[in-house]
Amino acid sequence: QVGRVEADMSSWIVDLLGSFTAGPLLLEARGVYTPGNKARDNLAQSIRYYQPLTMDGNWWAGWGGILGSGIDYFNGALLTNQARFIGYDRYGSARAALRATYNITPAFAVWGIASPSWTAEKVDTDTGASPGLGTSSISRTTIDEQSWVKGDSRYIGTETDLGFTWRFAPNAAFDLEGSYLFAGAALGTAEILNGVHTRRDPNDAYQLAARVRFAF
Repeated sequence: QVGRVEADMSSWIVDLLGSFTAGPLLLEARGVYTPGNKARDNLAQSIRYYQPLTMDGNWWAGWGGILGSGIDYFNGALLTNQARFIGYDRYGSARAALRATYNITPAFAVWGIASPSWTAEKVDTDTGASPGLGTSSISRTTIDEQSWVKGDSRYIGTETDLGFTWRFAPNAAFDLEGSYLFAGAALGTAEILNGVHTRRDPNDAYQLAARVRFAF
């Protein structure tokens, strides 16, 4: 039997960026919002989460090393990475970030980032999590009859980053970055253990990365 289903697809994104400079100090702020679908929504009928037609990993680059693309590039496949697909599964995105950079000398700058993240709609944490169809995308999976009943939390977490850039020679630079994610309840998952629906709380995450760049 062959059938046809038509879905209403409509979404949008707001991405605002501002900056202020005072001598060697640069302050930058960024805010992003995209709508999403509720946990109980039938995606065969209505899609409200944002789906970019084409996107590389640079969308959130420089604004986080765990929830975005950091200086090392190795975290592009992490399930928490939202630099490429912007939102979290079907639930959309609401993010804010503040970045401060201080140039101690023209060749040496230190910087820090604080970035809390939420989803537009509450995440159903009575589901599992697995890699999606594309690199760095996240797919929530059905566990049992408790899945897709209601949303539980919007809070993805807050990431903090500290680092420096040292341009130690012409056309050469050394970057060091430390990142820590205070994981929010929306990253929680569930699984079936011995026939029992069991919830898993998310753990905080951290990383340290270094990079040497040469430009010719």
